[in-house]
Amino acid sequence: MKSHASRVKEFLSRSLSEPSSSSLDTCDSVPRVANELRKLIRLFDDVLLEGYSDDHDSLFLPNHIGDNPTCNYCGASLFLSYFNCAGVCFDLETDSPRMDMSIRVCAGCYVEGRSCACKDMTPKRIRSFSHALQERNDAASVLSNYSASCSVQADDLGEITER
Repeated sequence: MKSHASRVKEFLSRSLSEPSSSSLDTCDSVPRVANELRKLIRLFDDVLLEGYSDDHDSLFLPNHIGDNPTCNYCGASLFLSYFNCAGVCFDLETDSPRMDMSIRVCAGCYVEGRSCACKDMTPKRIRSFSHALQERNDAASVLSNYSASCSVQADDLGEITER
């Protein structure tokens, strides 16, 4: 989403400084990128809605949970938050003690009743919800500016807030 927004923003800044210059590549690719950005913002809205919690900023933020953390049950990428084993549990496949990494469970799996062996799961966050929301709103603003500059009628993705 951020890279698409950057490309559209770059196009807007170039078209303002050089209004008469237009390459075939720009004419063909920018509307496509803007359309993809619109779709990405809608998808990101779904991700934000699924990961929203009233007290998200109060959840513990671990120093490091590795690159691209995933749910130990379904394999889904963890984006904003997850449930984490509060104790020392056993590996689900070998029943051996896990000393270096406790079990992480996505919200969907947790709601379905999946847990660790000790069943003592606590919510944790990976990144700031407010920061992710700001990135979404920045992308929507760029898309809105693009639509206005091209006199294109677009559905309003507007800014959204946490409440």
